[in-house]
Amino acid sequence: MSNKEKGITGILFSRVFSEEDEKKILGSYLKIILFVAVIILPVYVILKIIESGSMFPADFIILGMETIFLILLFIINKGKVRLAGILLLLTAWTALTLMAAYADGIKDIAIVGYILIIFLATLFTGLRFAFIITILSITAVWFFAIFQSRIGILPVGDTPLNYGRDYTVLFIIVLTSIFLF
Repeated sequence: MSNKEKGITGILFSRVFSEEDEKKILGSYLKIILFVAVIILPVYVILKIIESGSMFPADFIILGMETIFLILLFIINKGKVRLAGILLLLTAWTALTLMAAYADGIKDIAIVGYILIIFLATLFTGLRFAFIITILSITAVWFFAIFQSRIGILPVGDTPLNYGRDYTVLFIIVLTSIFLF
């Protein structure tokens, strides 16, 4: 595998570890990130339901992500670390974009989320996939900017409390990623 096909982590690890060791380390990092997400996402949805008394479409997306993350843990255990990384990033990007479409377009939380996904794509999957995710993110941001300015997207259920919870979940996942790297 050439350096262009490896993520930054893969390039750094290849100088110290064998390719098999590198795969195990990246697999363990992905597992930790997924375990953290699997633990905090249901808590996040439960808190939102308690506060609002109902579920919003974003909550169903989050619960769907929970299921996909459990499947990704299984895929990692089968040794398909790169596939799991790509699927994790595509799932996260799609969920983030759908939630932004449902809510009120691209706000700070979505921008930070896109940056995190691009960062993780660079680390886990390589520059080619990170480039694709970056192009998709830029496209989504411009689409929502144009759409929101012309038609206007009304927020449904976006309260400061929801933003506080959104940022908390994002910060925990970012902190986990930073801790690992």
